[in-house]
Amino acid sequence: MLCLLDVFDRKIVDVFRGEPVALDDLVRDTGFARSTVIIHIEKLMSEGLVLRRKSHVKDGEDLNFYTYL
Repeated sequence: MLCLLDVFDRKIVDVFRGEPVALDDLVRDTGFARSTVIIHIEKLMSEGLVLRRKSHVKDGEDLNFYTYL
């Protein structure tokens, strides 16, 4: 399968640096709107390039972390 990354995908992928990243960190580090990051993360997940994992943090809130494969 050939996956072409556009400029938004590339900037999002560059944020990962080999570690899981929370959505808020992706938004902050890319400078993109939250909705833009979500759209592109969902595209990358559908192409099998990114995995989502839910993690429970100590204050009771669940956070989604994303990992680039």
